[in-house]
Amino acid sequence: MWLASFFTFLLVIHAVAAAPTLEELRARIATDRLAGLAEGWAALEAGWFDDQPDARRSLLWFMGGAALGGADDAALERVVDLLNELAADDPVAGSLAGFLRGSRLLSLGQQGEGLVEMLQAANAVIGIDDPAIQRIASGELCRGYTQARRLEQALTHCQRQTSLAGETDDPPALAAAEHAEAIVLSYQGEHRQAAELWRSARRRFHDAGMPELSSRLSGSLAAALLELSEYDQALEMAKEAHEQALAGGSPTSIAMTGEYVGSALLGLRRYEESVAVLERALASLEGISYPGIERSVLRALKVALTAIHGEYDPRVAELGARLDALMTTHPPAPELVETIDQLEAIVRERTLDLRIRQLEREAELRTLALETATREAAQREAVVRNQRRAMAYAGVAVGALIAATLALVLLLRSQRRLASSLHAQAYQDALTGLPNRRAFTERAAELIDDSGPGARTHSLMIIDLDHFKRVNDQGGHPLGDDVLVSTAHCLRELVPGLAMVARLGGEEFAVLCPDSGLSQARALAEQLCRAVAGQHFELGGQPLRVTASIGVASLSTDDHRSLSDWMKQADQALYAAKSAGRNRVESQPD
Repeated sequence: MWLASFFTFLLVIHAVAAAPTLEELRARIATDRLAGLAEGWAALEAGWFDDQPDARRSLLWFMGGAALGGADDAALERVVDLLNELAADDPVAGSLAGFLRGSRLLSLGQQGEGLVEMLQAANAVIGIDDPAIQRIASGELCRGYTQARRLEQALTHCQRQTSLAGETDDPPALAAAEHAEAIVLSYQGEHRQAAELWRSARRRFHDAGMPELSSRLSGSLAAALLELSEYDQALEMAKEAHEQALAGGSPTSIAMTGEYVGSALLGLRRYEESVAVLERALASLEGISYPGIERSVLRALKVALTAIHGEYDPRVAELGARLDALMTTHPPAPELVETIDQLEAIVRERTLDLRIRQLEREAELRTLALETATREAAQREAVVRNQRRAMAYAGVAVGALIAATLALVLLLRSQRRLASSLHAQAYQDALTGLPNRRAFTERAAELIDDSGPGARTHSLMIIDLDHFKRVNDQGGHPLGDDVLVSTAHCLRELVPGLAMVARLGGEEFAVLCPDSGLSQARALAEQLCRAVAGQHFELGGQPLRVTASIGVASLSTDDHRSLSDWMKQADQALYAAKSAGRNRVESQPD
């Protein structure tokens, strides 16, 4: 005990005397987790970053990644607590704590809880117009969706992280982004493409003076080579990574790279050597919980022992039982699925809004550049008139300037078209093509706020497909999507031109009927209810009937009710329709 305290004291004295920079600590943590964590704690205890809150937050973030990679739950909990202490004055610190918690939950197989943590943390910072914070958010969503094996979503965020990292003068950050993107490609079966990205990342780390990280990525490259059955090269890469892992002392890295070495030996039919390496890898995981890595090691060891002793060997049966126990997964609980969908929608919307703002800002800058170029052109033309001897050269210059001005005009128009396209996407439901909740809310608010002469009466319908969950459960989401698209088309065809059909989310639609009384709206609702029920769908060769329940409520512009009250009345009418047996219309008077 006294020896450990004395060692910590020496590290504190060293931190004060040596005054390490944040970049030095970042490199130390990345290349040697245990030593880096110790030096990080010492620097924090010495108060070196107390007057630099951003640097203190960054240091804790680097340390949290090291604790996460080494499955050091005690260190991870301490880092999260310190980040939460900073969160009162620094919301970004709270998001970083959430990313770390979510990643650890996902590594333990708790998909629902982990994704909720990750998405909540991302939503807290996704709208902040700071490239560094955006890169972290994209990287963590990349990591989270990869751990949850939601690969299409993961690849979107991984590629955005790579794009943002490529705009910085930070080769290690770009290498880390390429590494994350390669993992997703590997899981998708694109092993050749993943191997090229890993080779690129290794070169970047090496050129940046980080040979330890370059060697560490050799393990990932080995995994791709194993999938390509290039066992000799895979063994060479795996051994390099395993030696680096043994030097670093991280049990998870030792086990993972040991599994790569064992699998390469297995591919070369060197079964006895494979068993010895894999048993040491398995032993390194004792006392820590990292089910994913343990499953990989157990699978390889089972294959090796089966090749030597046959599938009925008692040890093979024991490994099979351990694998079965570890195969228990924790998919999102039903109550978390809707939460995850809502959080994902917010991430998409805020990311799109941020991109629109960036494009608008770029357009403004190009407009200023165009105005400057125009002024300069006028000035040059005046000079040309006074310098007749240089007329020929001036003519060439003016021509070039006009060409540049035209190019700027075309580029500005292109940017505006792109911004307009993204703006349209923000107000349109991607599946059905209908206006989305945002468009509906803004149009409804306009009707309520209309202060023209005389009172006006408007009506609102809330439409909900009956028992839609059964459609998804029995026919799958593709059938559910077909039902939603067909219903949207059906509603749009029957609703008159001045009315607005929108998708509020899931199986819920809304119809806004300007200048329409309750009786007129109810008559239209009855027609829509019949039309929905008259659609034709099939499930397993049998007819599938889809119906809808509709709630109708009217509003007069002189009673000063809010949109929330109006929607609540329509929802109450919808509830009455559901309670009365579904496939019907109920109305709520104004």
